[in-house]
Amino acid sequence: MDSQTFEDCLAHADLMLDLYGRQNYWLGYRRGLRRAFYGDAFCTEEEHQLWLSLVDRPQWEVAERGRGYHDGLRVTGVEDQQKRSDNGDSKPLRIVLERSNSCRD
Repeated sequence: MDSQTFEDCLAHADLMLDLYGRQNYWLGYRRGLRRAFYGDAFCTEEEHQLWLSLVDRPQWEVAERGRGYHDGLRVTGVEDQQKRSDNGDSKPLRIVLERSNSCRD
C-alpha cells in the first residue's frame, strides 16, 4: 500500500464514521491501518497482540474495536496469526472508496 492509498483509507474511515457512526469500530480500523502501514514502528508486538485479542472480549464496545483493528489490517494485506472471531453482534460495513479499491472490506 502506498502512502496515498493509506491516507485515502484513513479519510474514508473518517467519512464512514461521520455517516454511519460505529465509533469503536472505526477507531480500531484506523489503528489497524496504521499498524499495517508503519509496522513495528507504530506499536509494540505486545500492543498488537492485545488489539488482536479484543474481538474475544465480552464487552461489545471493546470487541467492536477489535473487529475494526482486524479489518484495518486486512485492507493492507497484513495477515494476523489469530483467526478473527465474529459473534454476530455486529458485522463490518462494506467499505467503498471511489479513489481506491484497496480500502474495500
